[in-house]
Amino acid sequence: MSQFDPQNYWQNRGTNYAGTTARVEAEIASLAAWIKKCQPASILDVGSGWGRVYAYLKAKGLATNYVMVDFVDSMRQGCQEATGVLPDKWDGKTLPYPDRAFDLVLSVDVLLHVPPADIGQMMTEHARVSRRWLYIVTVGLIYTPIKAEYCFWHDYLKLFGENRLHILDARFYPHKERMRAHWILQKVE
Repeated sequence: MSQFDPQNYWQNRGTNYAGTTARVEAEIASLAAWIKKCQPASILDVGSGWGRVYAYLKAKGLATNYVMVDFVDSMRQGCQEATGVLPDKWDGKTLPYPDRAFDLVLSVDVLLHVPPADIGQMMTEHARVSRRWLYIVTVGLIYTPIKAEYCFWHDYLKLFGENRLHILDARFYPHKERMRAHWILQKVE
């Protein structure tokens, strides 16, 4: 069992966080195209970090009614410095919003850092605050060993089923020895 503490890890990393790469920008462009097509009325960015997704979407005119939330103070402060917006504070467990508060819930590179004991609760929270869609970016469809102590593989298909989330689309991007997945999900009522 891992002794990984996500908040401590990200608090330390948040003071020295890498910028956006060409690979990340290409992936965010795919997200932007989907948002432009579907036009969600409100967006929640869970684990927004330094706000790179927000900044990209804002530059494209796609970040109206956009809320960011993070549980790491160094990331929240870095986001405020980079974008002028301080993300909402969250405890890392229960999102501080009512049920069905947002048309779209984004989770970009967040779930792979959630320890297995907490992933069910985290996915349930994402689904709870979504009114229509979730857009999940993470690593892998199939199991591949992840050697970093701060990354975990999860059975996303099982998690989606348990939370009544229907896969509308899945896009895959090669990255090193793994495949990165963009899951576009719709809530089933």
